[in-house]
Amino acid sequence: KYRSIFNTGSWGFNWGLTKKLLQLGTPSGVFVTLDLLAWSIFYIFMKDISEEHMLIAGLCHTVLSMCYFYGLGLEKGAAAASGNLVGAKCFSEVVQVFYSGLVLILLFSFLGATLFHFYVGDLIDFFIYNEWNSSPLSKLMDYADIKLKLQKTFLIVGSYLIIDNVRLLIYGILTGVGDTFFIMLLGLTRTWMWMLLPTYFIIILPKGSIEDAYYIWIVSSLAALFFALVRLFKGHWQAKRVVNQ
Repeated sequence: KYRSIFNTGSWGFNWGLTKKLLQLGTPSGVFVTLDLLAWSIFYIFMKDISEEHMLIAGLCHTVLSMCYFYGLGLEKGAAAASGNLVGAKCFSEVVQVFYSGLVLILLFSFLGATLFHFYVGDLIDFFIYNEWNSSPLSKLMDYADIKLKLQKTFLIVGSYLIIDNVRLLIYGILTGVGDTFFIMLLGLTRTWMWMLLPTYFIIILPKGSIEDAYYIWIVSSLAALFFALVRLFKGHWQAKRVVNQ
């Protein structure tokens, strides 16, 4: 009965729809794969400079990974919300998703900054205090020195995280409206050209400080954020054929 009412028996492989899905999904898959490769190369760079660089980079990435869930979740939520708005042909309301996401990022950043202020010392002790005496670095610098350096670097990485959360929010909106190819181009340009390449010439070759490496992260993320904002507010995504259909 219900098969005839709802026509559930009429199914088949739709090549046209599959092609559209691949057009939307392939750029994201390529971007994530090459992005992970770039992060792996960054770790190799840090390892080749010194044990200190590797220790700080490892701890900063660990803490960053602990906090990255928020931006990634926001990205998925923004993609769903903007996709629904496009489906309802409410194109003018897509930008409102961005402003709502900014409020959520500010709340998360305030909470994170508060916890960082009171518990950053305890966080560092949790990771390295018990293992410090057996570390080769303990012969080169005092625990108080590495702890102070980590606190400074955590502050830089925290600033990067706030900027990157905004970038992820816009990426989510553009993903929801089908502008995935632009995200792939911008994302790979940011990671390989604006972050990894300058890190090699400014940090690796002259053996610069780990703090300067993270400053490069901030600059690269700001540059990507700028172009993503232009893309969003200029409305070029509305010309996408997949969106119009």
